[in-house]
Amino acid sequence: MKKENHLLKTNDFAKVYEKRHKIQSSCMSVYYSKNELGYLRVGLSVSKKVGKAHTRVRIRRLIRALMDKYNSYSGSYDVIIVARVGFEKHKFLELYEELRTILNRFLKENLDEKKN
Repeated sequence: MKKENHLLKTNDFAKVYEKRHKIQSSCMSVYYSKNELGYLRVGLSVSKKVGKAHTRVRIRRLIRALMDKYNSYSGSYDVIIVARVGFEKHKFLELYEELRTILNRFLKENLDEKKN
């Protein structure tokens, strides 16, 4: 992911959490909200409950790799991906399919809203 696509500031995270748009799966939760920038920004959150520091860093790298692999994302959204306990037990392809399903679902929901 490019640096401009990273969601880093605490205020930006708070704005996304405030909107309360959330999709959950067995291994991750995804929060999202519309932004005015014209491009997607992604923030990552991995709790200490998930594992030690090296495990959390590995999970963040995996999520970044998943987002790089899923290159068909578009739209002006702020997205926060929260890894849940057990995330590291899933295989890369399972995680990719899960994330793709989640992102397609919220993009589809927002396209449906525009049509109405």
